[in-house]
Amino acid sequence: MRIDSLLSLLDEHSISYQFKGDSNGELTCAASLALAEPNALSFLNASQYLPALEQTHAGLVILKPEHQALCPVACVAVDAPYYVYSLCAQALYPDLPSAYTIAASASLAEDVILPNGLCIEANAVIKSGVVLGQGCWIQAGAILEEGVQVGQGCKIGAGVVIHRDCLIGDFTRIESGTVIGGEGFGWAPHQGRWSRIPQVGRVRIGRHVSIGNNCCIDRGALEDTVIEDHCIIDNLVHIAHNVQIGEGSAIAGQVGFAGTTKLGKHNIVAGQAGFAGHLSTVDSCHFAAKTGVTHDIKQAGAFAGFPAQEAVKWQKQTVRLRQLDKMAAQMKAMQKQIDALQHLVESTPIIPNQ
Repeated sequence: MRIDSLLSLLDEHSISYQFKGDSNGELTCAASLALAEPNALSFLNASQYLPALEQTHAGLVILKPEHQALCPVACVAVDAPYYVYSLCAQALYPDLPSAYTIAASASLAEDVILPNGLCIEANAVIKSGVVLGQGCWIQAGAILEEGVQVGQGCKIGAGVVIHRDCLIGDFTRIESGTVIGGEGFGWAPHQGRWSRIPQVGRVRIGRHVSIGNNCCIDRGALEDTVIEDHCIIDNLVHIAHNVQIGEGSAIAGQVGFAGTTKLGKHNIVAGQAGFAGHLSTVDSCHFAAKTGVTHDIKQAGAFAGFPAQEAVKWQKQTVRLRQLDKMAAQMKAMQKQIDALQHLVESTPIIPNQ
């Protein structure tokens, strides 16, 4: 891809930039500043990599305006280099099927309506009543059960299972091995045994959502499990029945949500955090790794620890915990001094006044 084509891409996104260098250069890959060759796109987003910038051989570097003078090669200066790099890298590495065709080994129900520009790979199964949007990419071995609706431009990864009646919004990506709309964990106890509660809700996933590999998003018990627009979900995340994930939220790997949790909009959840059921958070919360959320979060901010508390308080408590051994040794030494003084007092004879 020519550099001037990438500059046109920035124009299309109304991104303000300053360009220095030859716009006729050809880029075929992306690489770090240290390893980039003249055919590579690279970027600088942190000042610690300035030495690598001064030595780079990249064909084009995306950086901030204050670093433009230090760059020895063609560069484009923007306010948000990492974001602009993501757009350019997508253009260099388009995630698209090699051809929009339907494999002979795919199994399609007779009533499935197939729009133009569709790719269905080998051994995919599309059952009765499924609706597919234009430009969908259904990878090998994926299964779409009865009544599933998938919007336009979606990618359904290899081995994905989308159970009956679930709804997938436009331009959503679901990576390999994920299960959407599996049976929620609903059981009624009775005399030491468990009776299964049929889960009759659906899963509704919004537009421009990204769901990683091997996630499980359970269908609702009565109402729907909902993932709103523009959410990003990492690998190995479990979202239980009736959970609601607010718009624009980001969830890292190995996070778990128990049933009927309501996560606010634009929440950020770091790895291995856990949410007890039947609680809610407000918008714009940030949960650190391994945070245990056991109660409603009623104000925005950063939270950490178990049970979850304000991150600043948790950090202070962590510092104190690290000092416990030292404090215990000091107390032990003080106790020895007190015991010695007490022994001295007890062993000293009392001389009466003359």
